[in-house]
Formats: sequence, C-alpha cells, structure tokens
Amino acid sequence: MAQLDLNARTGTAPTAKEVWGWLSRGDVIMAIGVVGIIVLLIIPVPPVLLDLLLAISISMSVLILMTAILLKRPLDFTSFPTVLLVATLYRLALNVASTRLILAHGHEGVHGAGQVIAAFGAMMMQGNFIIGVIVFAILVLVNFIVITKGSGRIAEVAARFTLDAMPGKQMAIDADLSAGLIDEGVAKKRRKELEQESTFFGAMDGASKFVRGDAVAGLVITFINIIGGILIGFLVRHLKRREKGRLSYARQDFLMPPEDRLFYRSLKDAIGEDYVIFGRIPIDDLITPRGHSGSDPLWDLLTDQGNHHVPFVLCRNEDLSIACAIQLIQHRGVSKGNKKQRHNLEAALKSICVAAGLPLIQLEAGPFYDRLDIQEAIAEAVRREPLFITETDGRKEPKITTLDRLDP
Repeated sequence: MAQLDLNARTGTAPTAKEVWGWLSRGDVIMAIGVVGIIVLLIIPVPPVLLDLLLAISISMSVLILMTAILLKRPLDFTSFPTVLLVATLYRLALNVASTRLILAHGHEGVHGAGQVIAAFGAMMMQGNFIIGVIVFAILVLVNFIVITKGSGRIAEVAARFTLDAMPGKQMAIDADLSAGLIDEGVAKKRRKELEQESTFFGAMDGASKFVRGDAVAGLVITFINIIGGILIGFLVRHLKRREKGRLSYARQDFLMPPEDRLFYRSLKDAIGEDYVIFGRIPIDDLITPRGHSGSDPLWDLLTDQGNHHVPFVLCRNEDLSIACAIQLIQHRGVSKGNKKQRHNLEAALKSICVAAGLPLIQLEAGPFYDRLDIQEAIAEAVRREPLFITETDGRKEPKITTLDRLDP
C-alpha cells in the first residue's frame, strides 16, 4: 500500500506484482466483495450466473458452519460477526436477484430462474404444490421462531454476561499483577483478550439482530414472489384483452419446452449429419389409420388430446424419409393424476407406432443425456425395419398389424 502511495506521488505506474499484492489483502477483498454485493442488488444477472452465485453461497455457508463448530475458543474466530454480516447481505442480494429472474422469466418454465432454484423446488414440492407449501411453512416457522429467535437470545445473554463480568475480570488481573503472580506482559495480554471478548460478544449481539431482519426480509420476499407472480401471470401473460374489437396476441418465445430444448442439443450432437431433426410433429402427419371403418380407442385417445404431437422425428438426410420417432418420458414434477394420463398416452403412441411399423424411441427425461446412449438407441431402432408386402399394383407397403389386440 505504501509503495502504491509512493508511485502515486511520483507519477509512476505500479507494476503488476504491486497491484496483485494490494488486491490480495484481506481488507481490499472484503471491500470489493461488498461493492459486488451492492452491484448485485441493482444489475440483473443471467440464470447461469445466479446458479454459480447460489452455489458459492451454499459452499460459503457450509464452510462458515464447519469453521465455527471446530473452533476451541470463540476468540479464535473474532471476525465471525463481520463475516456473518457480509454473508447475510450476500444472501439478501441473491434474494433480490432471484426475485427479479422469477418475475421476469418464470413464465418460460421451471428452469427460467436457473437450475439451482428449479432443483430445490422439485426437491421440496415432489410434484405437489400443497406439499411444497406445507413444508415451506414449517421451515419458515423453524427458521424464524426457533433458530433465529433462539440464536438472538443466546447472543444477547452472552453479551450481557460478558459485559457484567468485565469489572471483576479486570480486578482479578490487577490483583494477580500486584501479587506478582503475573508480569506486565501477561497482564497486557489478558486485558487485550478481555477487550476482544467483550467486543466479540457485543458484535454478535448486533449481528443476531441483523440475521433476524434477514429472516423477516426473506419471508416478505417470498410473499412478494407469490403475489407478484400471480399478478404478472394473470394481468400480463395470460389475460385475454380486447383492444379495438380484436383479441390481443402474444408470440411464443420458444417452439419447445425447456426439457425438450435440453434434449435437442444432445440429440443434435449425437446424430451428426446422417439425420435431420423435426420437432413437434402431429401424429396425423406420421401415421394414417387404415382398414375397417369405425373408431379405435387408442387413436381416439391420442387425437382427443388436441391432436397429440410427437416431440422429435428423425428423417434421413438424403431423401427426408422417416427413420424413427423419439418421445421423452417425464416422471419428475408430475402429479399423480397427470402421471396416469401421460402413461396412457405414451402406451397408446407406442402401440400405434408398433402397429404402423414406425420405430419409436422412448427415453427418460432428465437434466443430462449421454451421446453414446442416444446413438445406440437410434441405431437399434433404425435396424428394426418394418416388413414390406407387395400390393397388386406392384407397390411395396409396410405390413400393418391390427390394433385390436394391442393393450396400452
């Protein structure tokens, strides 16, 4: 620092080593961190950066907890109140940043505010909104009433007892010094430890009040997210308004939901240039019912659901002939009633594709996909070519089996 001041007075530029030495100081890092937290309160952050910041917050919380547990004396971690205040301010900044993302991009799907928030939400709710609300209410009560209030009371009592015991401890040090039991150096050391102890517990008392305020702010922010999300959803995103006698229209930002877009990238890397990917193809464009007149329960089940779409269709690159269809099976985050309905649709689509001779690949939806597994599934499906029969006019048509004996 002195060298930088000297360079500033002499007008010479500091070297990279001098700048790095100045930036590596603890107080400078703390100042930069606080400025970064303030910037985080104001500037929007993308979901990927928010995931990284949330991961840092979780790791930092675990590190602080382990350090506090393994210490033998409180004075071994005298900076704990300051670290606690900075960590609390950092968590408040993350609350504000996540609120901004939830309200601005929550309509894009469960991953609109990042993967970390979506993972925690799925873990807490288990596909049921009521269960998520109940568990969240219990956690709020435990955090606000038991943990925050109890820790605040402990810090207050510890600070009060420490301050009340200070005169007696000072008198004991003076008595030991007068009796010759300790020398002047030991007396100064004990007085300094006594001063640090009183400062530490007093700061902890103030930090506990700050943590209590953070718990209240987190609760208020959660209710703002709920109410704000409902208002934005009804008044901005989904409310049909008539302007000048006509309906208003809104363009969809994406053709596919987030889980399909995630799989699309892995599928594109897996197929290379051999196939072309088409998405959200109506079942009527792939399979046409033939044979006896009348209704079929499997076909009716698909078409009654708003002309069921196949998520992905692979066509050969040379002539765009249909190679196979791909469907993602979604089990996570689906309620029990919707899970049964999805199962019936998946079984009906599989039975109809088997009857029509169309290879169908059904893969489990997830956050990650292995390129080799996708390639093996495509190769296995494409190898199962349908049997062809020759019509009276010489045309070759796929052998169609009956759907009456197929059970979804």
